[in-house]
Amino acid sequence: MSVLVPLLLGVALPVLLAGVCLVPQAWRRRPGGDATATPPWAAAPALGLGYLAGHWGILGWPALPPPAAEDWIVVLVVAAAVLGLAEAVWTKAPAMLSWLLRGLLVAAVVGLLQRPLVQWTWTTGQSVVWGLTTGAGLLAVWITLEVLARRRPGASLPLMLVVVTGGSAVVLGLSGSARYAQQAGAVSAGLAVVLAVAWWRPAMSWSRVVPPVTVVVLGVLWQAGHLYA
Repeated sequence: MSVLVPLLLGVALPVLLAGVCLVPQAWRRRPGGDATATPPWAAAPALGLGYLAGHWGILGWPALPPPAAEDWIVVLVVAAAVLGLAEAVWTKAPAMLSWLLRGLLVAAVVGLLQRPLVQWTWTTGQSVVWGLTTGAGLLAVWITLEVLARRRPGASLPLMLVVVTGGSAVVLGLSGSARYAQQAGAVSAGLAVVLAVAWWRPAMSWSRVVPPVTVVVLGVLWQAGHLYA
C-alpha cells in the first residue's frame, strides 16, 4: 500500500490538474478556425501544475533553496510553465527574444544540475565540455519539438512525447532510480491529457506551450539519472 499511494498520486494528480487547466479551454474552442495559428495557452500551466502536483504526491515539497541539484526541478518547471504561457499569449514576440529566454532556461537546467560536479569533481575542461554539449543537445531537442509541432498540429507531438517520457520512466526505473522514474511518469501523465485533447481537437498546434516543461523535466531527469543515480 505504501508503494501504491505515491504511484497513484504521481499519476492521478497530474491527470487531474492538467485536465482542469486544459479541458475547459479546449471545450470552448471550435474544432477548426484559427486553432492552428494560436496554441492553447492553458497547455503550459496544465503541464507545469500537473508535474508539480505529481512531484508533491511522490516526494513532498522540497525545501527552498533545494538541498540537492535535482530538486531544482520544481523551480525550473515553474519557470518553464511561465515561459510557455508568455509565448502563447504574446504570439508576436520576436523570435530572437524567445530563443534567448529558452537558451537562458536551458543554461539554468545544465548549470544547476552540474554545479556539484563542477565544484568538487570535474576539471575545468570536463566542466566546459559537459556544459556545452548538454546545453546544445537540449536546445536541439527543443528546436526539433518546435519544428514537429508547427509542421504537424494535432496528436503527433503529444504522442511522441508520451512515448519518450514513458520510456524514460522505464529506463530510469530499470537503472535503479524509482524516484526519477516516478517523476518522469508524472510529466508523462500530464502529456497523456494533452494527447487526449489533441485527438479531440486535431487542429490545435502545441508549439510554444508543450516543449518548455517537457524539455526542462527531461533535461533534469536525464542528467540526474546519468550523473547521480
